[in-house]
Amino acid sequence: MSGTGVSWHVHNVLVEASANMPRKNVPGPSVLTSINFSAVVEPGRTLYTNGSGLRVGLAGHPAVLQVCAKTNEIKQWECPNMPLGILACGEFVSSEIRAERGDILALYTDGLLETANAAGEEFGIKRLEAELRKCGTEPLDAICRSVQESVARHGAQFDDQSLLLIRQLLQ
Repeated sequence: MSGTGVSWHVHNVLVEASANMPRKNVPGPSVLTSINFSAVVEPGRTLYTNGSGLRVGLAGHPAVLQVCAKTNEIKQWECPNMPLGILACGEFVSSEIRAERGDILALYTDGLLETANAAGEEFGIKRLEAELRKCGTEPLDAICRSVQESVARHGAQFDDQSLLLIRQLLQ
């Protein structure tokens, strides 16, 4: 989830922080700052909803992709921050995503994008977006399988390849 060069405790930090965030009443932009402090200073301590949308902050990961169910258009949500757990101080930014019924959010690691073919051409964001558009109305497991198969056809895996798909069900 955080790459092989970062300690596994970052995962534990995120899981524990996500359970405690609502109780602490931490506002959105402060969530990543709080998580970062926990990762560095309190090893062993985030993504949350506040009822009106999903607040997303990226810390060294590629943009979140939102596939609009109505138009099949894709929006890239970027809010670049340094990776968590590097420095105890630092401010982190976040964005609020509002999704409509049927929209899909795709969170993924750079290992998917950086898979290269024999000519050295990376799979890249455009191919990922095309695959999501092509399969956007399918069940999430079918979309995930299609993306994985497309990446595998493109080239060999040399890095972690993770994909998390979320579909907005209510509205």
